[in-house]
Formats: sequence, structure tokens, C-alpha cells
Amino acid sequence: MRYTNYPFPTDTYIPGQTARPTDAQLAIDAPLVPLPEENWRLCPHYLWGVDLYNHGYHWEAHEAWETLWHAAGRRGPIADFLKGLIKLAASRVKLAEGNAAGAERHLLRAKELFGGLNGERWCGLRVREIDGGRGLFLEFS
Repeated sequence: MRYTNYPFPTDTYIPGQTARPTDAQLAIDAPLVPLPEENWRLCPHYLWGVDLYNHGYHWEAHEAWETLWHAAGRRGPIADFLKGLIKLAASRVKLAEGNAAGAERHLLRAKELFGGLNGERWCGLRVREIDGGRGLFLEFS
């Protein structure tokens, strides 16, 4: 399922293995506004990040959410939630690089940032632990 109509980059970026996408491939034609907790469906940059993540573009999702994290002022509940998403995406990038220790570090930080969100829905995402507590699953609805 897609939440936006923006075209995906040609390939997903894995540092040291594939070509990095251009800024034009990551840009979307929408004004950047901070993610509103109650009206998250109206935030195309957030939804673009979800689309990227759900379709295996983890580095690109990291970039999309990092832009929103900066727009959120990098502090507060929304910023912490976005940073958790950033760390979760970074964990997937580290796995693709073959760096299990780095992936685990980012995953643990994501779990810390998500804190008490286990099973709770926030900005349309439900965060649930899987794999005996070793992984996180995002359910978007």
C-alpha cells in the first residue's frame, strides 16, 4: 500500500555498495511543515517517509524523517518519535551493510526513543516488539 504518489528513487542507497540518490530523487513537491500529531495525514513528508520505509528504501526514509525532525526543532515528543523512526531506518541500513553491531545499536536507541509506545498508535503508526524483544514492527493505519 502507498500513502503518496511520489516516485521512488531508482535504487535504494546502501553506503559503499550502491549509488546515492540525488537530491532531486528525494525531493517532493510539497511545502515542509512540522509533523502535526493530530493531523499527521496532512503531512506529505511524513507519509513519504512511511512509503519509503515500507518499500525497502530505508536510507531514503531516514532522510525524509530527518528533515521533519529538524522542522520539529529536534526536541519534544514529536521530535523523539521522528528520531525513533530515523534510528529504526538506520538500523535497517546497517543490516544491509552487513554491520550487525551497528544495526543493534540503532535498534536499541529506537526502542528507547519509542519508550512506552509498545502497542500504542502515534501519528498513525503502531509500534510493536517482535522477535522476542529483539526487533520492532511498524504498523501503519
